[in-house]
Parts: sequence; C-alpha cells; structure tokens
Amino acid sequence: MSDPLVHSEEPMSSPASTATVIKFAISDLGSKNGHHAFEQLCTHLARARIASNVLPATGPVSAGGDQGRDFETFAVSSERRSAPPAAASPDRIVFACTIQRRGVARKIRADVDKICRSGERPDQVVIFVGSDIEVAVRHKLQAWARTEHAVALEIFDAEAITALLCENDLFWIAEEFLHVPVQLGPRRLGQLSDLLSAQAEAASRTPHGHWGLTTPRLLDVYIDRRVQSRTKAGEVVSVRDDRLTDLVSTRSGHLLLIGAPGTGKTTLVQQLVTKLAAGWSPGAPLPESIPLRILARDLVGGEASFSECVRYAVYRTARTQGPLDPDLFAQGQGGRDWLVIVDGIDEISDYADRAAVISLIAQRARQHHGHRFIVVTRPLSTDELQPLSDAGFHEARLPGFTVEDLGDFSMRWFQASKSADPQGLAAAFMEAALQDAHLLEVLQVPLFATVAVAAFADDPASRLPNNRLDLINRFMQGIDERSRPRRDPSVEVIARDQLDELIGELAEQTVAGTGDLAATLREWMQTNDLVRNS
Repeated sequence: MSDPLVHSEEPMSSPASTATVIKFAISDLGSKNGHHAFEQLCTHLARARIASNVLPATGPVSAGGDQGRDFETFAVSSERRSAPPAAASPDRIVFACTIQRRGVARKIRADVDKICRSGERPDQVVIFVGSDIEVAVRHKLQAWARTEHAVALEIFDAEAITALLCENDLFWIAEEFLHVPVQLGPRRLGQLSDLLSAQAEAASRTPHGHWGLTTPRLLDVYIDRRVQSRTKAGEVVSVRDDRLTDLVSTRSGHLLLIGAPGTGKTTLVQQLVTKLAAGWSPGAPLPESIPLRILARDLVGGEASFSECVRYAVYRTARTQGPLDPDLFAQGQGGRDWLVIVDGIDEISDYADRAAVISLIAQRARQHHGHRFIVVTRPLSTDELQPLSDAGFHEARLPGFTVEDLGDFSMRWFQASKSADPQGLAAAFMEAALQDAHLLEVLQVPLFATVAVAAFADDPASRLPNNRLDLINRFMQGIDERSRPRRDPSVEVIARDQLDELIGELAEQTVAGTGDLAATLREWMQTNDLVRNS
C-alpha cells in the first residue's frame, strides 16, 4: 500500500481527507514498531482532554516494569485543579496504550487485570487503542471491568483518537508524532478559508468605485471576455476568460496577460478570482487552483522569503480576519497549486524595481514549488519581459470591447443601477454610439465605456463627447455636482463682517470670564435672523 502522506494522487484538502490521513498514520504505527510514538501521542491527548496531572510511568522490567501502566495521574491539592482545557483530576486514573491489531479485546482484559492487581488501585482505567473497537465489544469490556475489578473503563479507539487529533488545538500532536503535513491541519484549512473569503470580497469590488460613482456590483455588470492566444503552430485562438486556468494548466503552467490601458485587465482577473474562490466552503475540496491576486508594486523591495513577500502583498490587497502563517505561501496547499495573479507590473514606475519583481517571479516559476502565475501588464518592451518568456510563460492578449460586448455591458449597467427604463436607456446609448464612429472607437476601451455609460445615465438628453478628454471632463463634472455639499435652506450664510462681529463679542466674554457663551451665540444668531424658527 502506498503511503498517502507522500504519494497520494488524490489531493488531501478537506477535514474528511485529513481524518483519513491521520487514521491511516495511526494504523501504520504497528508496522513501524511505533509503540513509543503512540504512547507519547496518547500522553499529550490525555493531558489535554482527560486530566492535566499526568505522570509517565517508567521502570525496567527487572524492577517490576511499568506494571501495565503507560502513564497515570498523580495526586494534587485542590488549589491546583484548574488547568483548562483538562483540569487536574482528583481521581487515580491509569492509562495504557496498545497498537496491537489482533486479539485486542484479550489484550485490554490482560492490561486491566495487571493494572488492578499491582500498585495502587485506580478509580478509572483508560485504554488507547490503535485500531477500531466495535461498540458492542467496548460495552462488554466496560461491564466486565466493573464486575471483575469494580473499576470504570474508558476505551479510545483509532476513530476516537482521530476525531480528537482533528481538533484545532490538538492537531500539532498529529504533526509531531504521526508526521501529518501541516497543510492538512484545521488551523491551516481555517486560514485558507479566511483567505479565500477575503480574496472573493476584494475581487467583487468595482475597480472605479472610488471615483464617487454609485456603482453596481462588479458581478452584476461583468460580461464574459475573450483573450487571444497562439497555439504552438502559431494559430491565433480566442479563449473565454473563465478558461484562463486551462491555458495555465495545459501550456507552460504560467501566463503573461497583456492588455492596453483601460481594456479591463484588472476586472478580468478579479472575476477569475471570484469564480475560483467564492464557491468554496469549509469542508469542501479546495479549488483546483487556489487564487491569490496581489499587486506587483507590493512586491517591490522585498528582502524576506518569497512566502513572506507574498503574505505582505496579500494583506495589502485583501484583509483577512486573522493572521496568516509566514510559510503559508512557500508551497502548494492540500494538494493544490497557488494561482498567483500578479497585477500591474507596468505600474511599477522605477525600471530597476520593475526588473527585480519580474526576475523574482521568473525565478519562482522555474522552481516549481506549487505556484502557477498569471502576470498582468500593459505592453512593455520585449527585453523587459524576456525573463518571463525564458521561464516558460505563455503569452495572451486582451482586446477591447466589440459592439456586441458594449450593448451587453450597457444593458447590464442600467439594469443593475435600477434605472426606470434600462432597455430604453441601453438602446438610446447604443444608438448614440453607433451614429458616431469616433465615439464608438473610444467606447471599445472598457474603461471609457464605463465612464460613458455612467455619464449617459446622469443626463441621457445630452450628447456624449466623441473624444476621451471631453468624455472624462463630462464625467468629472457629474462627480463634482454630486459631491458638492448642499446648504441647509433653514440656515442663512454668515457674512464675513457678521462673523468678525460675533468673534469679537465671544472673545470679550472669554477674556472677562463672564457670561454664558452658548447663550450669547444663540441670542446673537436670533438677533441677526440667522436661525429660522420651524
């Protein structure tokens, strides 16, 4: 049988899979003469869940051995019985462990006999077993112990031990004594869940929401895009955006996505992250590729390990609820590769910094540590991007909107914005675009299409400018009008000379230390008709 800890072809990436690995490792101890490791494992379990006052039993066979007692509790004063999660027990509890697979019931009887007939009589015996015990057999053994020795007997079989080791605070025991990979632990799976949720939330934000727009959700207005790629034979093919991961997995494993300014590169990769991350839930297998969108500029100047540089960049892009392990991104997790999307290489203004980040990515891509990369950038010189080509990156390009794309996008925008007549607005918008060749050319750039549809929604009667500068100016005027504070009509504006007079009166009272300043202010405002009675 192959060892699933090393050679598993099925990714171990869910709590159920983790339990399978732990249980296999427990059962495999018998073939590895692993009684000592099992005994240490059970000692830590007992301290954590049964009684904190546990003392390992020692003693050579010539001196009587351990009398069947692998470890037991020691007497404590009442003041010391308070060490959560397992308090010190006032009872005498004796523990025994066995990884024997055959004749387990007979072995348990022999251990209980030996424990109860030697040394101080226990109040309870707890047996840890490295195989499964049927419920009926356990109940018979417990009844026998009560009748024969007047002692309570508890049996933790492999299934029960596995369940305990899967708990967050006990998984380290499985790591230490069973060599279960940390990637399978509940703490690590919890971090992955937190990370995927944060990535999905960050990716759902409309990129231009900070402009002052009341923007609809990206998910509601996004239209499927296509990227252009070349086959090995040189043929240009069109690939749907949701199949970008196919390009990554079937070609070199890494993709260089190039697009002109405003073509929607960031929006495209945000949507890819959303599709990969949003559908995952704890307990389910991880996505085929674990998405991780970071900004290229956040990798600048990183002198720590690659994993720590990425962790810092992740914190800058998507805020997780809790901290992430420094080594989380050092290799793939749960049998899955990281899909590291590095967005905005071109936004690193310094040439040397840009070259250093490109070199870092290329070097990591060649090392094959469970990372696949999608690098996103505007067109740069061939020389600058050569390290990525040398590392095996496959190139794809993102074109602008087609007329069909523009119509679909405008309809979705007006529908998501809760317009009174979205179909009518979309038709009027497209009619204006199709009647002006210059405007239509401008709107093929998704960024300007977004600006235009927002401006058109504000004032459908006004003609849209057919050049980028005037279109931006029209859009910014709309933002300025929306952001300008509105004056409360119930309050008059105070003239400068009136304000000087008020300040003088308040200053005199302050220096003299007399009068009620608030009352003076109210009286002054009423005298000057600056407050209207409602």
